[in-house]
Amino acid sequence: MLKVTLYTSLRHRIAVLACAGLLMIAGVLLGRTLDIDVLPDINRPSLTIMVESQGLATEEVESLVTRPLELSLAGMPGVTRMRTTSDVGLSIVTLDLAWGADLVTARQQAAERLGAAASQLPAGIVPQIQPISSIMGEIMLVALTAEHNSSPRDLRTLADWVVRPRLLSVPGVAQVTVIGGEVRQFRTAPRLAMLAGLNISLADLERAAARFGVNAGGGLVADAGTEFTIRAVAARTDAAALAKTVVAVRDGVPVLLSQLAEVDEAAKPSRGSAGFDGQDAVILSVQKQPKADTRAVTALVSDAIKDMQSSLSDRTRIHVAFQQADFINSGLTNVRDALIAAIAIVAVVLFVFLGNVRATFISLLAIPLSVLVAILSLASKTSSAACVKTEHPRSRGALSRSCSERRKKSARVFSTRPSSSCLCSRRCSCSRVSKAGCFPRSPFPTWSRSRRAWRLRSPLRPFSACSCCRRAAALRVVRH
Repeated sequence: MLKVTLYTSLRHRIAVLACAGLLMIAGVLLGRTLDIDVLPDINRPSLTIMVESQGLATEEVESLVTRPLELSLAGMPGVTRMRTTSDVGLSIVTLDLAWGADLVTARQQAAERLGAAASQLPAGIVPQIQPISSIMGEIMLVALTAEHNSSPRDLRTLADWVVRPRLLSVPGVAQVTVIGGEVRQFRTAPRLAMLAGLNISLADLERAAARFGVNAGGGLVADAGTEFTIRAVAARTDAAALAKTVVAVRDGVPVLLSQLAEVDEAAKPSRGSAGFDGQDAVILSVQKQPKADTRAVTALVSDAIKDMQSSLSDRTRIHVAFQQADFINSGLTNVRDALIAAIAIVAVVLFVFLGNVRATFISLLAIPLSVLVAILSLASKTSSAACVKTEHPRSRGALSRSCSERRKKSARVFSTRPSSSCLCSRRCSCSRVSKAGCFPRSPFPTWSRSRRAWRLRSPLRPFSACSCCRRAAALRVVRH
């Protein structure tokens, strides 16, 4: 077989060179578009639901939040396992889906069930389905630092309202999580004696605070053929304006919020902190979308950071603490250096032993050609795996049946009448051969030394197409 391959390649050298050139061009083109990541995405599809319940202990979170969510999500189609975690003020529900499940459909079904379970949860608690991401989705950590005269509250406000929305607008980014800093909020400490003396309840105090900073519309007013829009706009949204909010009216005198409680700005109680280079900072964790190219998304995020840095003040700096693309670039550099070193060593060894530049060059072409063929195989496997993952479970059986029917039809077209000496003429485990008969083995060329020419010979003419009879035929040839 090797001799036949060599002689055929030498006789058709132009075709062989053309095929090798086409393979190299296709490998280079596909290699430039091939997605490269640190590790393959081996995690199964899953949904993560997070619920924040401020002020509740672990036991209350388990009984009031986690348990109703478990009952509402139980029995959802495509779910193989459900995992829940209850902590102080936080509940996490993870749904592991079957391989090949459609995430979009699963998210829609989960959203419908969560909407139905909203009445069973405490007031003000809203479950949130986290964006689609993967285990290796955290591609970058961005640190936001400032000088010592800047407060952590201002830094966190800048990260929440400026940096995070800008990073979320980058194509390929799924989620940006902010860690550290102080979350700005208004704190109201009621004076219970004043509330009891004026007959004002805490509910009245909450309703007055909820109306603060809300814009309202007053409709339209027509005057001389012109319509005017009436708006009620909150002039200020600071603590001083909140303190002047009217809570109630007693004997024609408005009672302000500052008379009933102490109003000031304070930081939300934090359960963690972040730092960079030995100083307090705000860390933003950037996660990519599934099937997104890590290096391309990292480049886009870096460009967005440079644009934001130019618009920020000199006291605020944005640093890249970690990026996953560095590991990928380092791995590609190592592979390139290893290939160059291997080609150089092989070239020296071949030239020393062969003593021919032409033979050495031909042998060296096998190294890049094999690498490019491997890239082609990886690209084909990736595309086929993507087709299997996106295929609907119900349509997989129909697709396999159509493929098998097409295969049987082609077998009937090219089949011949089974002979008496055929190994599978009577009965065979292969359904295709038992219905369609046996394929005649095509003659293969052999080199005749006496005639100095190619000769066609077939040692076993009635050759079966199924694997079981092929093994038996091979044994029969060996015995003869």
